[in-house]
Amino acid sequence: MARPVFLTHGPGNERAAASGGELSDSELIWQVAEGDVAALEQLYRRFSPPVLGLALQLLSSPDQVEDAARETFASFWQAAKTYQPERGAGSGWLYTIARNSIAERARTQAEPTADRSPESPSDNPGAAEDAEGHWIAWSVHTALQQLPEYERRVVELTYWEGLSQPEAARELEVPPETVETWARTALPRLSEHLEEARLSPVSETPDLQEQGGDALPERESLKAARIDRLLRSLERPPEASAALWALVARDARRGQPQSSRARRYWTFALVVLLVVALVAAAFAIGFFVRQNGGASSSRPITDRVILAATGDAPAQASLELAVLQIDDARNWPLLADVFGLPPLEQDEYYELWLTQENEIAANCGQFLVDMEGNAKGVRLSAPYRLLEFDDWAVVRRGADDQRSPILLTGPVAAPV
Repeated sequence: MARPVFLTHGPGNERAAASGGELSDSELIWQVAEGDVAALEQLYRRFSPPVLGLALQLLSSPDQVEDAARETFASFWQAAKTYQPERGAGSGWLYTIARNSIAERARTQAEPTADRSPESPSDNPGAAEDAEGHWIAWSVHTALQQLPEYERRVVELTYWEGLSQPEAARELEVPPETVETWARTALPRLSEHLEEARLSPVSETPDLQEQGGDALPERESLKAARIDRLLRSLERPPEASAALWALVARDARRGQPQSSRARRYWTFALVVLLVVALVAAAFAIGFFVRQNGGASSSRPITDRVILAATGDAPAQASLELAVLQIDDARNWPLLADVFGLPPLEQDEYYELWLTQENEIAANCGQFLVDMEGNAKGVRLSAPYRLLEFDDWAVVRRGADDQRSPILLTGPVAAPV
């Protein structure tokens, strides 16, 4: 399948143009179609709030919201190869997939009435209005994820947590004038994101005294007033649990697209052939050197660190960790092999941390193990301040979000 060309200002690349080089929704969807779990994680971070918000709107039971979100991201993973960026923006395509996935769950779990089967079309005159409301809520929740963190927090605190601006300032530990400035810039910026998504906020009457609308130029004040009224009509999407992404990632790895599996197979075959060729070459060079009385030496690119079991883990448990070359983002990629940890229960996962003065300090990522407690080729990431920390630590995170005592530990070794 040929890779599509993404236009700089086309509807399929709207987020890249707005975010200064960050991959657009369309590009991430294409990478997901190629079996890239890291791209799926980026989509998850962008779209888990609107997905959870849509699930809360469509489902009768809040207890089903996270299960519906998990199924929705599985649908993203499976359907990504059908996406055609020239036909529309990535956010709109994701909304259609999410709405269909969640609506199907709602339909199959609803009890049919005596005069209507589940397949019967709805004659509810408000159905079209409901659909429009769902799309507006999705667009607003998506646009919020594009705001800087400080502006998004001000919107959440003042609109959805019921705080005044002075109360929000105390919560954020900043001066009230700073919150006023963030509120003044957040609403027009949200309106611009919605316009890029081809959604015009629906209010025409300015009503923004508390949010600083009088200080804005007339056009900006009108835009802010429109989005102000829109935000007041919406509910905050529910928070995702800490384990939801781990479950989504596990589902994706278990359901790897066939095309990706085929590519991995041929890549593995080529790697094996290359390794065989390199071994043969090394043998020939060694033979030549020995024949000519020479000597050779080599050293690894990185040291391999062994994390050993503490008293809270089985004695045979361990983790072998390689610190790879620092990347463009100034982080240290990690590659780990895990052995003999206790198998996980549902919704549990392991975490790798860096410690400082015997205290948990920096999270390097999550991983799962198989039924024997093993995992091969786990990819994690350490911050650029790696050498400021003392030790590595592995802990277990329970379904109740509680962290276990340290199970494996080992000293931080400087990359060679």
